[in-house]
Amino acid sequence: MYLFYTNEYRRGRKHSRELLAKSIAMLTEQLANAESTADSSSPEDSSEICLSKELYCMSQEELLIYIEKNIGENQNGKPCIAGVPDYSISHSENTWAIAFADVPCGLDIQYNRAAKLMSIAERFYAEEELLYVKRLNARKEDEFFRIWARHEAVIKAAGGTVFDEVSSTLNYEVVYCGGIWRLYDVDFGCRGNEPVPKAAVAVRGDSALRNVNDVNLIRL
Repeated sequence: MYLFYTNEYRRGRKHSRELLAKSIAMLTEQLANAESTADSSSPEDSSEICLSKELYCMSQEELLIYIEKNIGENQNGKPCIAGVPDYSISHSENTWAIAFADVPCGLDIQYNRAAKLMSIAERFYAEEELLYVKRLNARKEDEFFRIWARHEAVIKAAGGTVFDEVSSTLNYEVVYCGGIWRLYDVDFGCRGNEPVPKAAVAVRGDSALRNVNDVNLIRL
């Protein structure tokens, strides 16, 4: 998995599309480098992510045009682009990120914010998650948004909605929409006194991704 992010998101569709084009351009560089340095005797590497060869020679401006012409939705309503691997975009406050994976994936980012946490938890969380949050005191807000990010990541990966029942995301694997999904918390780090978002990625159970350390985290 490749995960590109920035903490300088200006918000809005235009900048999001520009960041999407920049991410695809950087993905072509990463995959080209991986292919050139990979040991031919080692079949398992990050190049399992497939990207159309025609995209390798495009500039960011050309990629923007390509995206506009080729973006659509798959059968589950997830955004998709012809020739681009499965991807998931999330943004919150000034943070924007995109994950590319070898199988359906989902990414979500959440910053702590004022909300009726327990009312939301009682409506959407699995019983195990609800009991877990109720037992917390000092870290209740942090853990609430960590769990919410994991929920959203699974839903995005499968192309579901927040109203679909999700089993407890406290575990490494989750059963959702008839499939098994693996969950990983992602640490974007921070600069100075910047708040750190809660972030999570979900991948279908047959993904080559086996550890969060296998996520290639790259700042845009």
